[in-house]
Amino acid sequence: MQALGKKAVLAGVAATAAFLMARRTSSVSLGAWLVTNVALPIVYRDGPTDRQSLLAAIGKDRAHGPALPPRRMRDALNFTDSVGPAGRRFTLDAGQGSSRGPHILYFHGGAYVMQLVAPQWTLIGGLVERIGGTVTVPLYPLAPEHDGQAGLAMADAAFDELAERVGAPSIVVAGDSAGGGLALALTHRRRAAGKSLPAGLVLFCPWLDATASGTDQPDIERRDPTLTIAMLRAAGRMWAGAEDPASPPFSPLFGDHSGLPPTLVFAGTRDLLSSDARRFVAMAPAVNLELYTDMFHVWMAAPIAEGRRALDRAAAFVAAAVSSPVREATA
Repeated sequence: MQALGKKAVLAGVAATAAFLMARRTSSVSLGAWLVTNVALPIVYRDGPTDRQSLLAAIGKDRAHGPALPPRRMRDALNFTDSVGPAGRRFTLDAGQGSSRGPHILYFHGGAYVMQLVAPQWTLIGGLVERIGGTVTVPLYPLAPEHDGQAGLAMADAAFDELAERVGAPSIVVAGDSAGGGLALALTHRRRAAGKSLPAGLVLFCPWLDATASGTDQPDIERRDPTLTIAMLRAAGRMWAGAEDPASPPFSPLFGDHSGLPPTLVFAGTRDLLSSDARRFVAMAPAVNLELYTDMFHVWMAAPIAEGRRALDRAAAFVAAAVSSPVREATA
C-alpha cells in the first residue's frame, strides 16, 4: 500500500509538472487551457460524427427543448418567452424598456439542427449586461424538420417585426456558429430585396460554408476539440434540403458581400470554422476579423478571460454601430 501511495504521489507530481510545462508555452489563460484540453474532449467524446449519429443527437435534443437562461440571469435581467408574428422568441433586456436601444437580433448556433443550449446564455446575457439594451432571440425553424429557406423566411420576418417597433438603425444582427451564417444570409437576402439593413453584424465563429470545403480544414480538424468535417457536411445537407448546400442561402460565404453594414467577425485558430472567417475576410476586406490564438469554437460562451475580452469588444462595436446611420439597400 505504501508503494502504491508513493506511485500515486509521483504520478501526481509528474502530471502537475507536465501541466506547468504546457502552461509555460501556452499563451491562453488557465481557464481556457482547462476547457480546451480537459472539458471539451470529455463533453464531445461521443459527439455526432456522421448523419446517423447526428440524427440520434437531434432526437435527444428535441426531447428537452431549448435552454432557458439560468435563474441568476433571470433575476438580474428581464426575460420573456413570447410568440409574435414571426414565431416564438426569447427576449432579454436590462430593464430600460423595449423601445430603448441598442437592440440585438441574435440567432443561436447549433449546426442549424440543434436548439439553444445553456452556454449560449453566457454569451447572450454577457452582451445585454455590457450594452444595457435588449437582445431578441428568435427560435427559427431547424433541420431536418425544416430547411434553410424556411429558416431565412422566419429570420426576415423577425427583423421586420423588430424594425417596425424600434427602427432598423438601432438593430445589430448577431449570431454564433450557424447563427452567424444565418445572420449573414439574412443580410444578403434583405439587401437583394431592397429592404432596410441592420446597423451592423457581429458574427461569433460563423459557419458560412455548409459544405466544409476549405482546403485548410483537414489540418485544423486535427486541433479542433469539438467539430468535425463529416458532421458539418451532414448538417449542411439537412439545412439545404433538396437544394445545393453550396448555394448562398445556405452557404453565405459564396454570396455577394458588397454593401454590407459594418461587420465584426470573431474566430479562433483551433476552430474548424476559422477557415470560413478567413475566406470571408479575403472576399470582403472591409470586414473586421478578430482572430484569437488557440481559441476553440464559440469560446466567448465559456466563463474565461478570453471570452470576456471578446464580449467587451463586441459590445463596443455594437455601441459604435448604432450611433452611426444604417446603410440602406440599393436597388
